[in-house]
Parts: sequence; C-alpha cells; structure tokens
Amino acid sequence: MERNYFMILTLILAGIFATSCQEEEQEPKDTATLLTAHKWQLVEESGLNLPKESLGDNIIELKNDGGLVYYEQEDDAENVFQENKWTLSDDEKKIIEILPDDSKNESEIVEINDKTLKIRYTEANPGGELMTVIETYRKFSKQ
Repeated sequence: MERNYFMILTLILAGIFATSCQEEEQEPKDTATLLTAHKWQLVEESGLNLPKESLGDNIIELKNDGGLVYYEQEDDAENVFQENKWTLSDDEKKIIEILPDDSKNESEIVEINDKTLKIRYTEANPGGELMTVIETYRKFSKQ
C-alpha cells in the first residue's frame, strides 16, 4: 500500500515538474514588430524571373522610423542601392512603399513570422502587361 502512495506521489511531482518546465507561451508579435526585427534576404521569387544566383544578394530592411533600405550584398559588404519610406496598411496586411516622388507601391503580406516574409505585388513588364510577383525572404544573417 505504501508503495502505491509513493508511486502516486512520484507521478504527481513529475507532472508538476514537467508543467513548470514548459516554455511560457509568448505573446504573438504584431506585424510591424516582425517586419522590423531584422533585415530580410530574398531567397525565392516568381514573376520577375531573376537569376537564382543573384537572389541572395538582395536584402531589405524595414526600419522602425519608416525607412526602407534596399541593399545589394557584394563581397561580404552590404551596399545601399535604394532608400524609400514604408508604412503598413490599417489592416496590417499590406506594406505600402512610398517612393521619392510620393507615389506608392503596395505589397500584400502573404506570410510572416520570425524567420520568413512572403509578399505578393503586381508590376507592369516592359510591354505594359501586368504580372504578379511573389517574393520570399528569410531572416538575414551573415555567414
């Protein structure tokens, strides 16, 4: 009988220990926080048909102050090649890029988390036809 009590007590203590060791659930991050957490490196694209070997050279940074910086990585250096402004749509489902002439480009956020950003936008090709472009970015880290 004492052995059963010991076994029950052991199971109860193990259950308490296991639940206390679980990671606390984190609050979900809002879209702006995820976008500005780090730089994003282009890893996949459809629509523009960029050469695969050049994808990783394209890096974007959405800054907390509303700055949007495009970098081109070359020989371990990040060269700024364009700077604009950005904001989120009211529903936080679109990135609105504000160009120097105050015109705007909108990109729909298809997916976002700590490691991945996927956007979709429409662009006219040189012949004037509209095409849908989908770009997938990953959290940028120098290797």
